Amino acid sequence: MENPLAFNARALFMWKSDRLYRIHLSGNELFFIRLGGQGGWREGALGGMHGHPLGVLLLPVVWLLERWAQKKRAAKVARSDARPPQLQVREHPHNFRLAAGEIIAASLAPPARLQLHGLHVGRWRLTTAGGQTFHFQFETLADMHWAHAILSRVLAGRLQMRVRWDPRAGRYVRRPARAA
Repeated sequence: MENPLAFNARALFMWKSDRLYRIHLSGNELFFIRLGGQGGWREGALGGMHGHPLGVLLLPVVWLLERWAQKKRAAKVARSDARPPQLQVREHPHNFRLAAGEIIAASLAPPARLQLHGLHVGRWRLTTAGGQTFHFQFETLADMHWAHAILSRVLAGRLQMRVRWDPRAGRYVRRPARAA
């Protein structure tokens, strides 16, 4: 069973590997539990092979690897949801926690036009009182829906919404600028 107070997001970095996190809400704290490393391997595996005969031969291999990766990720999520995040935060050096009061600004945005860190459906940026800025991206609509619900409740007035849900398109789109 999935934890309704948790979602997945990939932390993006310029000079080091990206990290996939399971973000849990417990009390008034967000716990960032590392699930995995660099993403975007599927896009890299096919590279420029789309439409090439060799690319067609690689598709079944990529499909099998993707199914295997999805099962592995689901098992990690289940393990993460089964244990209190307070215990998991000490298990890996990349795990960390942030109190809601430490976050001074946050925003949810539509997907980047140029998706350099792999396919995604939306982005999340947050800035802490200590001056750290984190960039995340959501790889599934379900994760972005949960993030929106959880973060709007926890961060209240500090969360800037740069997106809105478009039910006709079935995705998040850029929120139109307000007239002055």
